[in-house]
Amino acid sequence: MHPIRVASEKSKLTSHVIRMWERRYEAIRPHRSVTGQRLYDEEQIKRLRLLQCAVESGHNIGQIANLSDPDLQALQSVSSIKISPSTATPKIDEDFVDRCLISIRRLAADEFQAELQRTSLSFSHEHFIANCIEPLMQRVGLLWHSGDLSIAAEHLASVGIRSFIDNIRLSLPVQEDAPLLLVATTVGQMHEIGALFVATMASVEGWRSNYLGRNIPADAILYAASELKPLAVAISVVYAPDSSAVVDQVNLLRENLDPSTALIIGGAGINHFKNKSKELKAIQLQEIAQLRPMLAEIACESQFETAILQ
Repeated sequence: MHPIRVASEKSKLTSHVIRMWERRYEAIRPHRSVTGQRLYDEEQIKRLRLLQCAVESGHNIGQIANLSDPDLQALQSVSSIKISPSTATPKIDEDFVDRCLISIRRLAADEFQAELQRTSLSFSHEHFIANCIEPLMQRVGLLWHSGDLSIAAEHLASVGIRSFIDNIRLSLPVQEDAPLLLVATTVGQMHEIGALFVATMASVEGWRSNYLGRNIPADAILYAASELKPLAVAISVVYAPDSSAVVDQVNLLRENLDPSTALIIGGAGINHFKNKSKELKAIQLQEIAQLRPMLAEIACESQFETAILQ
């Protein structure tokens, strides 16, 4: 029998995630010591690894939590599994972006929302955001900048996606003791979809996420951090013509945040920092797919430091 610390090390899952999967989904049923501590045998640790692999492949933990170990093994070894179609992750529909753009160009808001809803039901939240919504927003941005998409159509797409993604985030159940991520865009950054992606993905991973909004001054972010005590702060930068000013804002945050609070910066605008990466005192998020392991590492380091202090 192993304590949760060892189970975490062997399964590559944080202790928080293991507890969350147990409490919220009953995915694992640990043994208990005479003092009530969780204990895990080798078969249970194997199950945690199988669950972790399935989630990494794009499956929603809520849909696979109660599968048997043989079914989880089959899910790992082959691309399909003998369960209902609603629980399997289908291949990405390559026409999704084109179908959305047809609705967007026609300013058909209801039709666009229906397409988002229909497609979201076929994928895990993570898969949907990273492989459907993010490519759609990139395409919308390129078309708008090239003059091939009207301002009205671009706004319809942005507002529709913002509302849809935020509804996903707010609908996700979270534990009161889950780590907190503060998310915002800094002064001059008016595009907030990327920030909402990060906030929603954090909620999918079991974190509490607090989206402060767009165009937020560094001192306001620092005040929120001092009040809420987040484990991490994430800043989204989409457009950074004056990269020095953004670097100054980010470094101001880093210098005044609690040293134990991780600072993350991401978004299309970080490409402007290629020559300033050494000056930037923050963890750089190159793409949304990197967020999961990044948050897991931050949580793991925090738990390790807490264990040392105790």
